[in-house]
Amino acid sequence: MKYKIISFILFSFLAYNIYSININVSDPGTSIKITDTKMIVEYELPKYAKEEYDVSWEKINKVDYISFNYNGNFMYAYTNYMGINVNSGFKKYLVIYGNNFIIFYNDQNKIEYKIDSTRTGTDELSCDVKASSELRESNILYSVENLLKMNNTIPWVEGVNGTGIGEKIQMQIKSTWRDSNIFYTILISNGFVDYNRPYLYENNNRIKKIRIKNIEDKNQWKDFEIQDTPNIQEIDISFLSAWNIEIEIIEVYQGTRYNDTCINFIIPIMFLKL
Repeated sequence: MKYKIISFILFSFLAYNIYSININVSDPGTSIKITDTKMIVEYELPKYAKEEYDVSWEKINKVDYISFNYNGNFMYAYTNYMGINVNSGFKKYLVIYGNNFIIFYNDQNKIEYKIDSTRTGTDELSCDVKASSELRESNILYSVENLLKMNNTIPWVEGVNGTGIGEKIQMQIKSTWRDSNIFYTILISNGFVDYNRPYLYENNNRIKKIRIKNIEDKNQWKDFEIQDTPNIQEIDISFLSAWNIEIEIIEVYQGTRYNDTCINFIIPIMFLKL
């Protein structure tokens, strides 16, 4: 019995510490810091203020959720710009975050709050995209165009038999501007992400390794390992000499139920080096 009690305490301690959150993102008007238990937000609009919240986290099938009682105004600047009204009260959001981003999605799979530190004025570079296949199920098309949509969580899903290894996405970034003070990056959120159906993330395949290639010079390519998480991963594509890009699926994380490979979004951006 003593062994079981000690084991239980040790397991609980490890489980608590494994799920450790440390998010710190700032844009020119807002900074947000989130740990396992606290969220502190400082912002300038509609006037300078600092708000602090007790938060709780939940991870379901590798998808993160944050809960807190919202009683302030820190969402005002973003939601007012987007034409969204966020009332006070208990909130539970699906959260996707990275080094420069944090995004709260509501139960309709739509953005309710986002800040980033890329300082570009816009996240997305103008881009044309196509894929070697797309999955259609009944009246739902999991279009490659979904890859360019950060505002909601609808994935691209490849449409061939098997795991999707060898399927390709082509992106033609319309910007030709280059500058040594600019990072050229693609943001990747892996898998099928859905607020109300978090099990779909692990049910389906996710990308594990991709090859990014310059279509205009096929000798110019690199392979990248992709982590098994929907949180934002940034891949530096400054090594490319042209913006006609091909992304090939080289390896996948196998789904527990389905053999379809899903990607939440792939968005090209540029931002200033600080």
